[in-house]
Amino acid sequence: MLSLFRTNQIYSSPLLFLYALAFQLPLFLLPAAPPPVAADAGVLGELLLYFFHAPKWLNLSVAALLVGLQALLANVIADRYRLSRTPSQFPGFFLVTCWAMVPAFHWLSPLQLGNIFLLFALMSIGRIYKRNEPAVALFNAGAWLALAALAVPSYVVMIVAVVAGVGILSTPSPTNLMRVIVGTVIIFFLVGSYAYFRGWFPELIDAQLGELGLLTISPTLPAELFGLGVLGLLVVVSLLSYGASTQLLNIEGKKNVNILFWVLLVSSLVVVIGGPVVAADAQAAVLPLGMLVGLVMIRQSTRRSEFYHFLLMVAAVLLMVYRWWSVV
Repeated sequence: MLSLFRTNQIYSSPLLFLYALAFQLPLFLLPAAPPPVAADAGVLGELLLYFFHAPKWLNLSVAALLVGLQALLANVIADRYRLSRTPSQFPGFFLVTCWAMVPAFHWLSPLQLGNIFLLFALMSIGRIYKRNEPAVALFNAGAWLALAALAVPSYVVMIVAVVAGVGILSTPSPTNLMRVIVGTVIIFFLVGSYAYFRGWFPELIDAQLGELGLLTISPTLPAELFGLGVLGLLVVVSLLSYGASTQLLNIEGKKNVNILFWVLLVSSLVVVIGGPVVAADAQAAVLPLGMLVGLVMIRQSTRRSEFYHFLLMVAAVLLMVYRWWSVV
């Protein structure tokens, strides 16, 4: 199966959506129903859930579509900014695999939309490397970050990773920082102005600020905890493989891999300030983790990477069936 994704040919990109949809098939057959609407949704996240939360088939299909789009963008970033010496679809492919590990991830969530906007922000940051005029790219990065925060309010802390990325790829300066902040503020200003003149400014403020708060843990079922444990193990593997993953990369590739680690680190802050925490909130870490795991797997032999992927895939399906089998 992995042979289809060891190439960066464009024909294999749509298969990423089909791969994500394949993980949804058991849920189409099981008696599970969509969970309650997420409380940590911003104004864009609320719109997403309003249109696509039900019926069940639409919820699952749109979730797979959004994750497939994340995978496609992840591959574009990996290829364009030389995160690996061997071009492949592995970063996006294993992003989908990591997403499938936790049963709660399979339902539609504002975090899936927020991750797409965050990927566009990372794509904009990558353009500033060795550029004499990075103003537009920095402004765009801030604007995409604002859209991510409008989907998931706690994503506003990702500005830490964005600013770190700017410092990694170019000379840190107050001017560059201000360009990112201006891009973010202008999007908030435009959306706020529109809401004010339309008469729903209080609702916008409540959606964006009402659910922010310090970490509180909600009860989590064993299947979710086991899936999160597997992701935690993959985080450790990615950290221990950092040297091997970057030793043959050029300077640009190493710098962009470092940015992924910053995003992975800051994703924990997304959870901390997001108020009540459920298992689905860990999707904030799936984006960088899946890409990093893909970079690790590229270096493995074909047989070994097939074996590791088979274990992850079987675990994901078994956990999902176990979690939702008895749900009515």
